Amino acid sequence: MPVLTYSRAFNKDIASKAINKCCPSEHRSCCVERVFSDSFLPCKTDMNDWEKTAVCLEREFHNTSLIESNGMDCCWLLYNEQCREQCSKFMRTPTMSIEEKVMFEHPCMNQYVTEVKDSCLEDSWKRLHLCFPQCLALTTLKSKQEQKFVFNPREHCSYFKQKDSRKPCIGPSV
Repeated sequence: MPVLTYSRAFNKDIASKAINKCCPSEHRSCCVERVFSDSFLPCKTDMNDWEKTAVCLEREFHNTSLIESNGMDCCWLLYNEQCREQCSKFMRTPTMSIEEKVMFEHPCMNQYVTEVKDSCLEDSWKRLHLCFPQCLALTTLKSKQEQKFVFNPREHCSYFKQKDSRKPCIGPSV
């Protein structure tokens, strides 16, 4: 077993207890590595039950789980693939508190401003990107009520409610 180092606000005993309770024996060394380096799960592609493990760890550390309430599903709203990937990794890190996850900051969060071109499709992507904080806020609220939540931009995001939904994107703007 690797040498355990400091992980966020958790001492070695708390982290070890959570790892022993939540991580399958065949993936325990992977869990130790990820928990003590504040990294995301899964660490291996063959870890099919990573979500169950991550939810268990998150509940042990924070008494609630944003992973369980689909918090990382909000990442699909972000403008580019790199941003979606970084967000997904961040949201799958069980040692991060919900408060930290809601404050997801990455340089990619502001890239859409310079990349967006004047077109209906690009405008839609930009508005989806702007819906990200609302998605996380609603998902977090539901997680505290221990409910799963499926964010629908047309129903839940003010940036889509502002736009005339009767004018769908069919082709390039004229």
